[in-house]
Amino acid sequence: MRLRILKYCVVMLAVTIVAVPITARAQVLVTSPAEAPQDADIGDWETTLTVPQPPDQWVTWSGASGTQESMVGYGGATFTPGGDRTKDGFRLRLEGGSGTYGYITQRTFGPLPIMGESTFGAALIGYQLSYGPWTAKAFAGIAYERHILGPDDLDNEVRGKKVGFKLSAEGWRNVGTNSFFALDANYSSPFSSYAANAKAGLGVWENIWVGLEAGAYGNSTLNAMKGGGFVRWRTSYGTLWVSGGVGGDYDNPETPYGTVLMVRSF
Repeated sequence: MRLRILKYCVVMLAVTIVAVPITARAQVLVTSPAEAPQDADIGDWETTLTVPQPPDQWVTWSGASGTQESMVGYGGATFTPGGDRTKDGFRLRLEGGSGTYGYITQRTFGPLPIMGESTFGAALIGYQLSYGPWTAKAFAGIAYERHILGPDDLDNEVRGKKVGFKLSAEGWRNVGTNSFFALDANYSSPFSSYAANAKAGLGVWENIWVGLEAGAYGNSTLNAMKGGGFVRWRTSYGTLWVSGGVGGDYDNPETPYGTVLMVRSF
């Protein structure tokens, strides 16, 4: 299954890069379905182009996160019907992914290892609003989530498949000319998945930022947190984010995690 997830991540990353501008419990200790990163470059666009170009309508992202107990791959796209993603207005978003995770449950005969597979997705409609240095987005829509456990764990509420709603909010603030602050939060009614994240970054080189991140996430049987650092690099293909740190249950957030994310607009 991990090979399948790795193949999924490679395919999603390839789709993001080659797009051209002609148009647990869910025991996932790092990235639960509700935590999948969004179009992280909101409010951050070039303003010094000397040659007229068509405005960007699409933002795509693909990435992967993992720990020693879990791995998840995800991707998505946001479309601006009005034709320019830097302007206020309505947005349409599709997102999804899949992952694997493992945990140990106690039985009368002793500990029993459980392996889980998750699949998730959402179709959302939202609106972007800018005010001074702030850019904010809010989304709402339909969400789907499925968890398959092997062997089946009847004591785990996060099992089977459910359809419900998802709410999401994002904010980005440019601070001066070379730093930023970002917030995002979301909630999905299937299995009560949620996540909240904060990032603060400082430009240290042309097209390179470094910073700190922190967040909380979970579902109906899991409450966890994470904290670490990141590097943001704007390349000719898109913006690459690489982050890492430690996370896990509130009483024991000691599990290392790592995340790689590519964001592209066209």
